[in-house]
Amino acid sequence: MTEEKPVPGKLEVALFLAASKGYDSIVKLLLSTPGVRLDFKDEDGRNAVSLAAEGGHESVLQILLETGGVDVNAVDAKTGRSPLCWAVKNGHAGVVGKLLALEGVDPNIPDKNGETPLYAAVKSGNEGIAGQLLARADLNANTPDAAGQTPLYWAVKHGSEAIAGALLGRAEVDPNAAGADGQTPLYLAVKNGHEGIMNRLLARGELDPDIPDVNGLTPFYWAVEQGNQPFVVQLLKVNADPDVKDNHGRTPLLWAAEKGHEEVVRLLIGSRRVNVNAADAVGRTPLWWAARNGHLPVVRLLVRHGADREAQPSPNDKKGTHGTPLYQAGRRGHTDIVKYLIKKGADIDSPCGESGLPLLLALVVHDRTKRGMKMLNLLLEKGANVNARDTKGRTTLHILATDGDVDLTALFLQRGAQVNAAAKDGTTPLHLAVLHEREQIVEMLLANGADAEAADNAGDTPLHLAVLGGHRRLVGLLLEKDSDINVTNNSGETPLHKAVERGHRKMVEFLLKNGADLEMQDDYKRTPLHRAVKAKNHVMRLLVNKGANIYAKDILGQTALHIAAERGLRDDVQFLLAHGAEAELKDNKGRTALDLAVKAGEVEVEELLNEMSLVVVDASSGSEESGADNGFNWLSDLPFSRVRVNMESEDSLSNCFLASMRRFLVRLWMHRAMQAPTKKEPMILEVTMAAMVPRWFHFCSSADSVVVEVEVELVVVAAVVVANDEKVVEVVLLVGDVLEVVVEAEVVMASGLLLVVAAVDASCNCMRNCRGIAL
Repeated sequence: MTEEKPVPGKLEVALFLAASKGYDSIVKLLLSTPGVRLDFKDEDGRNAVSLAAEGGHESVLQILLETGGVDVNAVDAKTGRSPLCWAVKNGHAGVVGKLLALEGVDPNIPDKNGETPLYAAVKSGNEGIAGQLLARADLNANTPDAAGQTPLYWAVKHGSEAIAGALLGRAEVDPNAAGADGQTPLYLAVKNGHEGIMNRLLARGELDPDIPDVNGLTPFYWAVEQGNQPFVVQLLKVNADPDVKDNHGRTPLLWAAEKGHEEVVRLLIGSRRVNVNAADAVGRTPLWWAARNGHLPVVRLLVRHGADREAQPSPNDKKGTHGTPLYQAGRRGHTDIVKYLIKKGADIDSPCGESGLPLLLALVVHDRTKRGMKMLNLLLEKGANVNARDTKGRTTLHILATDGDVDLTALFLQRGAQVNAAAKDGTTPLHLAVLHEREQIVEMLLANGADAEAADNAGDTPLHLAVLGGHRRLVGLLLEKDSDINVTNNSGETPLHKAVERGHRKMVEFLLKNGADLEMQDDYKRTPLHRAVKAKNHVMRLLVNKGANIYAKDILGQTALHIAAERGLRDDVQFLLAHGAEAELKDNKGRTALDLAVKAGEVEVEELLNEMSLVVVDASSGSEESGADNGFNWLSDLPFSRVRVNMESEDSLSNCFLASMRRFLVRLWMHRAMQAPTKKEPMILEVTMAAMVPRWFHFCSSADSVVVEVEVELVVVAAVVVANDEKVVEVVLLVGDVLEVVVEAEVVMASGLLLVVAAVDASCNCMRNCRGIAL
């Protein structure tokens, strides 16, 4: 059941309006009218007295009070304010006086925020009204608001010494009452510099000077932080703790040192109650702060009283404020403090922070300004170690080699920096200079004895790193210092391996020109050709054209053709096949290139490999047939089932040429072996490449001691065993990618051995196709 709302009549409405506007004559008239309800309250609980008090209408209030029968403590339901509270809030001193003169008025009714009339008067700084309220004996002067703040709190905060004094004169007032922020009246008086109020508070015997706020700060902190010597002295007299720590572990002495308050520091040390080395939560001491901020007098004072010159924050300090006092002074250019600390024995080479950078190294890394270089020269003069290291084992020279600072590099070399100092990862300054392509630094280091073949922990030499960047000038400089061009790292990689893998074609050509070994194998037995195919770059063709062994197998037994087939590199597969790669070779698991292509689902490569078979070609028509009668079926009657090929060369016959010959003969044997009747006697054809002399080629058959000499630049030989009459075959060789050479074959017949010798231009690398016997 809901409570019925009060319904005002016309007279009550008129009374409320006249009271709120201060129309005293109308109020008198209405009060003399029969039927008017003087004690009527609206739905918010307010009456005519409440409205008159809010508006400060003393005459209306007087009329209402003289009439009697009205509630002088009516509370506004919305705000919780009584008539007295309304009058105080709005500063109506006359109305306040009239209400307080009534014995029935309650001066302690708080509003909805917990603010009493006294609280409201003090918070607004109205000393007159506060005095009126304090004259009431029944007043509670210590009632706090919802945030725990008492009238005394606000009196001190506003610096109202008279009100504070009056409040402190009342027994119920607690001088230690703190607000929700933990701040006490003494805290506020010291922080805001209200000396008179502070002295009044100190006069209260029950005062606690060490109550901290929510951050752990006591009144003494603020006296020290502001350098307020009189306050410090006064607080020390009442036994305030000068060594108390805040929530971050900071002591008052640390604050005084940070701010440079020399006399306050002197007072604290003189009290004999402070620890000069007390550090904050991350290890920063008073000396650390004084040195950092350039307060030389404070530094001297602390050092004379035993401050630790080497104390430094934890290396895990996330703010990056690390290092010793000397380090901090040096980083900020406080020359006078640096000199003083060094004179007093501070370690000039002390490692600092997580990086372990000594001051000298830190300046090189972080500060190459004019101020920083001035400090650096001072440290060098004072004997700083030019070979000091950070936690990674790097010296100053490592940093300079990385950055490429020529002038400083020269200075440190002149000062005795170790040119071959190795960091924890094994890198020397030369490694880093090469890696970052600092050519002038590389030249300078080499001129000063840098080891061009020094290996880092991975076994990489500067030459390996120079190749990675494709910097031929640097590679040349290292080779001039007799760097081994075929040096291997811990993985067996040569510089050529790395150049190939990066696809640096010019670098590959440069290395090959300077003697790089094409056939060096890494720990997985991969040659540069293997690496080129894996990297899917164009360098593969360069290597083949330079004579790379396309039959070389890696640790899995795979050739370059296996890798290309498995990766679906059709063009590479075609290129390798055209240059003599054998599709029939198997890896350690017995898989051919075709097997790998099929397993990987590389259809185009699979089709290409399936097409690779021996084809007989009609020279006159140019058509290709397999097994048809085209005038060349005499191949099917070849009376042999095996071919042994033994090729040697005293000169630089290309591997590609030899591979092509071997492939030609082996495929010929395979073709015949599949068709040869088992009743025929097998015959062994032995072909030997015995010698290659300038412009002369000797082909010898051990079967019949036949020697054919042809004056050519390069020779391709096709040997066919026949059992029929002498046959003359026109041989067409397609060499390289575009050149077509047509020659007439010279045929020598001896006891059934047909030797076909064809001269080919010296610029050609291999036999690509042959009409009559097709590759």
